[in-house]
Amino acid sequence: MTHFLPLIIDTDPGVDDALALAWLLTQAAFDVHVLGIGVVAGNTSVQNAARNALTVLHTVNRTDIPVAIGAKQPREFPLSQSNILIHGTDGLWGASQNHDLDGCTTDIATFYRDLALAHPGATLLTMGPLTNVALAIERYPQALAQLGRLLILGGTKAKGSMTPVSEYNFWQDPHAAQIVLASGLPITLLIRDAFTAFQLSQADLAVICGGETAVPPILRTPIHLYTRLYTEVGGQTAATIPDLAAVLVAVDPTFTTTQPALVKIITEDGLTRGQTIIGQTFSEQVTMIADDDEMGRLAQEAMQDPAFDFQARLAEILRREPANVELVTAVDGPRMRQLFLETIKGTSQTT
Repeated sequence: MTHFLPLIIDTDPGVDDALALAWLLTQAAFDVHVLGIGVVAGNTSVQNAARNALTVLHTVNRTDIPVAIGAKQPREFPLSQSNILIHGTDGLWGASQNHDLDGCTTDIATFYRDLALAHPGATLLTMGPLTNVALAIERYPQALAQLGRLLILGGTKAKGSMTPVSEYNFWQDPHAAQIVLASGLPITLLIRDAFTAFQLSQADLAVICGGETAVPPILRTPIHLYTRLYTEVGGQTAATIPDLAAVLVAVDPTFTTTQPALVKIITEDGLTRGQTIIGQTFSEQVTMIADDDEMGRLAQEAMQDPAFDFQARLAEILRREPANVELVTAVDGPRMRQLFLETIKGTSQTT
C-alpha cells in the first residue's frame, strides 16, 4: 500500500472526469482519502456537473463524500457549448441521474477554505477550468496556503486542443488560470504535451467496458461515445483521457518527469486566448521577463564595460519572476496504462 493521500478534487464532469472519479473511488492500490469534490462549469453546466458527480458517487456507493457547487460560468468569457459534441447535452451522454442538489453547498470558496484548514498538506487536484480555485485563493489566501500541492491539469507548450496553441481548461477561463499561476502556491502543472502519452486502445476500452470491472455499467455507453471521437471520427488507434491521466499522476507522482518552469498565460480573446507561454530554460525565462529594450541596454553596457558581469545581471532578471510551477514534462504512459488496466480489473492491490 502506498502512502496516505488526502485529496480534494475540483472537476467539471464530463465523461473523462466521471471515469477518473469512478476508478479513483473503487481502486484498492492506493490509500486515497477524497475529502470533498467541488464542481465547476466547463465540460457542461455546473448543475449538470454536480448531478454527474453525484451520479458517480451514488453508483460506487461513496455518498459520504461532500459535493460543492461552484462557478456557473468563467470570469470573462461565456461557457463554451462545443463540448456538447464530446460529452453530450448533460455531460454524460444521457447517463446523468436527476439527483437533488439542495444538500450541496454553493459557497465553494468557503468549502475549500475549510477543507484546507482541516487537512493541512492535502493535495488539491483540478481537472477543469480554474474558476473555483481562483475565487478561493482571492478570498482565503492564507487558508489555501495550507495545501501541500495543487496538481493542475491544463496548459500546453507545443500543441493545443481548443485552438492550435491553447488547451481547453486554460482556454475556457484564462483569467482564473492567471490568478492561480501568480498565487505563489506549490503548483504541479500537468500539460497536454505530457498527458497525451497516456492512451487507451480500442482493445483496452473493450476490456474495461465489458465483463466484471470497476467501470460502472452506467458509464460504459458514455465512454464509448466519448472515445469514438478519437478512434472512429479522429481515425486514431487510441484515445487520450486527460482526467484519468491526472488522477493517476495524483496518486503516483513517480509516473512523471518534472522540472521548475515559469508559466504565463494569454488572457485576451482570439486565437491565442489561453495560450500558456512556458519557460523551461534559462534563456526562455529571461525573455519572458525582460523586454528587448532592457536586453538592448544590457548589451550596450556589456560592450562598454570590460568588467560587466552579464551572467549576474541575467540572474537578477530571473529573481524578479522565479519559476512558478513544477512542470510535468513527460509521463510514463505505458506504465500508467498497465497499472490502470490491472486495477480496473481488481487484480492489483499494491504498487
